[in-house]
Amino acid sequence: MYEADDLDDLPPPQPVHYTEQALLGALSLEPHRLDTIGRPTPDHFDCRTHGAPFAAIRTVSAPDPKQHAKDTA
Repeated sequence: MYEADDLDDLPPPQPVHYTEQALLGALSLEPHRLDTIGRPTPDHFDCRTHGAPFAAIRTVSAPDPKQHAKDTA
């Protein structure tokens, strides 16, 4: 069983981890920008937990930007 202090020994995430999170956050706010970032695929992500939502974002069509600004649902 792990003790709370064991977590201090884990290395911090690499900078690419935060870059991937930032990209996913930006696409969540402005999904119509997907067309402007080139052709990355989920395999380009270092972390599988970031590649999976990116794959989901790519499978649905982007909403109208004006409507999305009013209601992100």
